[in-house]
Formats: sequence, structure tokens, C-alpha cells
Amino acid sequence: MLSESSRPKSALPKEPVAKAIPATPVDDSNPPPPRADLPKYNARLADDAAVRYDYNTTVGSHAAARDDLAPGTEVYTEVTAVGVVRHSLTALACDACFRALPAAPKPAEGQKAVPAGVGCADCAAVRYCSEDCRDRVSARHKLECALAAPLDKIRQERNMDPDLLRLAVRILALQHLGEAADVTDVPTRREAFDEAWVTAVSTVAEDLVAVLPENLATSADTVIDLACRISVFAQGFSDPTHTAASGGVGLFPTMAQFFPHSCDPNCVLVGTAPGRLAIRTVRSVSAGEPLTVSFVDLYHPREQRRRDLLINKRFWCECPRCSALLSNSVDRYMDGILCRRCRRGVMIFEETKEVADINALMKDVTILDNEIQGKCAECETCHTRIPVTELVAALKSAIEDFAAAMQLVRQRRLPEARQALEAYLLRYERGRVLHTYNSYLLNSLIPLMNACLALNDLHGAVTHNKTVLERMTTSGALPPFSPDIADFHVHLADLYLRLVRNRSGKQSRSGTILIERYRQWSRESFTRALVIYTVALGADHPKTQRVRQRRDAVASA
Repeated sequence: MLSESSRPKSALPKEPVAKAIPATPVDDSNPPPPRADLPKYNARLADDAAVRYDYNTTVGSHAAARDDLAPGTEVYTEVTAVGVVRHSLTALACDACFRALPAAPKPAEGQKAVPAGVGCADCAAVRYCSEDCRDRVSARHKLECALAAPLDKIRQERNMDPDLLRLAVRILALQHLGEAADVTDVPTRREAFDEAWVTAVSTVAEDLVAVLPENLATSADTVIDLACRISVFAQGFSDPTHTAASGGVGLFPTMAQFFPHSCDPNCVLVGTAPGRLAIRTVRSVSAGEPLTVSFVDLYHPREQRRRDLLINKRFWCECPRCSALLSNSVDRYMDGILCRRCRRGVMIFEETKEVADINALMKDVTILDNEIQGKCAECETCHTRIPVTELVAALKSAIEDFAAAMQLVRQRRLPEARQALEAYLLRYERGRVLHTYNSYLLNSLIPLMNACLALNDLHGAVTHNKTVLERMTTSGALPPFSPDIADFHVHLADLYLRLVRNRSGKQSRSGTILIERYRQWSRESFTRALVIYTVALGADHPKTQRVRQRRDAVASA
């Protein structure tokens, strides 16, 4: 469900991120953020560009709005400097333009199927949509072709991500041809990687250097730097005109350097074409304000978002949302536990840990856990106090019960999964244990909705879909024009259309009225999605156009 998205897919190892925006100046004892080459990149901007590139010791290098910007403004677009089709999709997308391959001709009876597109007869590792695309990148592929088999051997022996290896080799090939020079401008963040990761990558780098031809020869140290850049900043992309599986991963040097992460972003990353991303505003932005995007699930609790970014992206998030007092932030609800006394207020524990040594934290994230010992949480309403350890125990119980229910979902034991998820909501929501906006409640509602749909309980699926939408839109955790919200409006519209089909052919006045009501609700849901997509993706984006066509088709039915 809800699998189609025009937003970039996760990359290596997960979604890449840029530098976080601290709410207060960086401590003088820490080195300032790295400074990008501002003159070089500002010189590339058009006179009427929506942004300018700037730097300060609080934010680091960033893009700032030249003027006030309305929601739905496209502020920047970039074509990947270097990209590859994902290893699992090489038979489905062109290795030159990244578009989905045309359908292969159906084989005659008794004959073998012919692969789609045009392939390389020597390595059989890539395919192209046409001979023109193949010829356009022939110089690059000539450098890569003989390395296909050695790379696959390294991947298997070292259990290394194949896309990381292929991207590293492609960077070396393009740089040999005088292209992709901006890749070296992207920070490595190597100092933030843990020793075990660097050791593992060093071994792979030595293996790779040993098989490189003379014209691509480089040092293992250079390969390690490339691996660091790829691990942190590689960004997924797909073909927005094609709903089947297609996609790639690549580096976008300007976006990596100038559009930092925030857990309260004013922009969203949008895939506008294969290998091309755009940044669009999803809030009103004031002149001079840094433009930010997000690479984490914004409905996750603060601590989970921060740990994910620390472990996977090598920085501790100090964006305004993460730096605000918990008692003043929407984050108090994301893992909110209700007071056992008044059953209304959320128990608040203000995190006090300041991250002075990110390397120490990388080696031992339990440093954060030690902060709770001997401390108390207080109800925001009646001011009842309890030890934080009790709060953690209550949350642990909720997490374990959630995990047990999700295990049934993964095993496709849907009747049992539905029963377990309904029991979970009964205990933790109606039992007034977790706050309504707690992320575990939302994350229970979504698989419950899908289970109802799979079990053909459309009315149950509609009810849970509407609840998900209500919480996503009223919690304050997501921007008002979040494509995630629009996706659930489209899903709800589809559910209403399924109800229409179920009622079709039943001749009764009440049945006819009900069918028209379902159609009306479907149109309204498509319209709500269309408003969001027009802002977040653009009026001409393929996904926006598809939803507009579907809405109009319902209106004319």
C-alpha cells in the first residue's frame, strides 16, 4: 500500500542527509562547520535565482531565500553528478538516462524471453533503453566494463553494498574523463565514522585498488573518502513517469553542501525526472531564511530521529525542533505517555545531555541512556512526578507489544495480526496509556488499515485511514503540504471507489444514494491530495497530473 512516491528513495545505507541546523551557536571548543566554495557556486546561479549561498558558524554552508517565498516555489533543481541504477533493478532501467526500459517483446512459443532494452555483450551488467543512450556513455562504460566481474566478487566476499562499489568506480571513471569534479567538494565526514566501519571499508578499498586498471589507479585512502561521501550523501531517485519498479542512486553535490537537514523543514526533495531532483517550499519562507529538507520520518520521536541520524548519517541533530524544550515541542507527543493519575497530561522529561564529543557517542550510544538514572518526569497538567525509569518501562512494554503484533503482520497471519493490532489500540489508546499522537499508535493504525483491506473489510480500512489522516494533519509533526499526507488522501479516495464497485449493480434507491456519496467523498479526497501535490510536487509533475486525471474521471462518472 502507498508504495508509489515521487520523492527520492532511500540510498546508502539509508536516506542521506545534510548538515543539521543548530538552534544556538556551536560551542567555541568545537571546530566550525566546513565552508563550501561560495564564490564558485554563487557564480553558477542565475540573476533571478530564488536562493543565494551563504555561510555562518551556526548553520554552516547553506542556501538562503533571496526574497519571501510562498509554499510551492521551486527553488533549485540538480541533475545527479554521478549515478547508477540500483543493483536490483539493472534489468529494468537504462544505465545512461535512468528511465524505465521499454517492455521486452513477448517471445514466440518455445523461444527464450529476450531482455528489455539494449545490453552490453561483454559484461551483461547494464542495459540501455536505446543504442543512442548506449553510445552516449560508451567512453565511461569502456572504463567500467572489465570491472563488473571483479566488483561482484568483492561484493560477495566482503558483504559490501554493490551500489556503493559501483558508484565509487563510476566516480573514478567520470573523473578520468574530466567529469564529476564537484564530487570532491562534498564533505567526507570521515572523522565521524566509527573505527569498525572504516576498517571494513579499508579492506574493501584495498581489494578495489588492486583490480583497478592503470588509467583509474588511485589510493585506498581516496576510495575510503568516496565511500564516506556516498554513505552519507548518496540520494535515491526514480522515474516519476513510470509506476513500475525503476530507480537509481547518485550524488548531488550542490544539494549535499547547501541544503541542510531539519526535522522541521521548509522544503521537500522531489524527483522530477530520472536522475534529477528539485527542492520546493512546503511552507512560507522569509527572505534570508535557510532552506532545509528532511531525511528522517518526521513522525518519529526526537530521540529516535537523533539516533538514526547519528548512527546512519554521522551527526547529532540540533535543528530548532530537536533543540526546543520538550515541554514546548510537538515532540512531547511522539513518544508521549499519559499521566497515570490525571490521564490527561503527558509526562515530560527534559533531556539534558549535551553532545560535546560526537566520536565518544558514536562508540557508545548508551551514554544517552545513562542520563535517565535518578531523574524524574513530571506531568504537564497535574505535575505528578515519577522516576524516568518507570516512564521508560512503560514505553518498553508498548514497544514490545507493538513488535509482537508486527511480527504477525510480517508473517502474513492477517486475521491474527488484525486482532493483535486492535487489542494494542484498545490497551494503549483507549486505556489512556499513550498520547493520541504517540508514534506507536499511528504505526499500528497503518498496518491495521492494510490488514482490513486485505481481509476485504473496506469500511474498517476507511475508518483507520481517516484516523491516520486526522493525526498526521493535526499533530504538527509534518508540514501542512507534506506529500505523505497527500498519499493517504489518495489511498482513501481509492477505498471509496472500491466501495462504489462493491455496490454497483445493486438496484435500490438507497444503494444509488450511497454510491453517489462514495463518489463524492472520493472526489473530495482526490481534491485534497491534488492541493498538496500541486504545492509539494508542482502542477505539472506526473504524479499530480495522474491524480488530477483520476479526480476528473470520478467527477464525470
